[in-house]
Amino acid sequence: MHLAAIAVRTDDERATLFDTYQRQCDRAGLRATLVGGLHQQLPRALAALPATRVIACPSRVETLANVVFETALWAQNDGAVVLAPARDGFTEQIADGPNGLLYDPAPPDALASGLRRALALTETERARMRRAAHARAVARARRCPAPRRAAGPPLPGSAGPGR
Repeated sequence: MHLAAIAVRTDDERATLFDTYQRQCDRAGLRATLVGGLHQQLPRALAALPATRVIACPSRVETLANVVFETALWAQNDGAVVLAPARDGFTEQIADGPNGLLYDPAPPDALASGLRRALALTETERARMRRAAHARAVARARRCPAPRRAAGPPLPGSAGPGR
């Protein structure tokens, strides 16, 4: 098993976390790739990769996480299910068990326990969750279509209507 983690570097008090994560992976003997920056296509590629079993999003503050919606769309046939803390917007997007996994973020070992739970899922269970997550994401997108832009001059860089 190989851990691929996107741990975006920051310039605040969390700046040393990336190096700390790398040292912890090394000490634990984990086969791990830590990515220190986010490229727009990377999450999509990881979510849809058949060998990817879980996308963990241990964010402490999310009003509405795109990763849940995007993973549901990208991993509908193969790939990951989402593991997230039972808080904020995650609980609006994930029903624990049917379309993803939630964990109580309070205990210090909660993420590790959640990862063990996710990795113990059978392919049949993951496929069922992926199908349910995809159906939920599509239904939500149909209920909340993208806002239409008011008529006016074309946006910079666009050809505009009929051009």
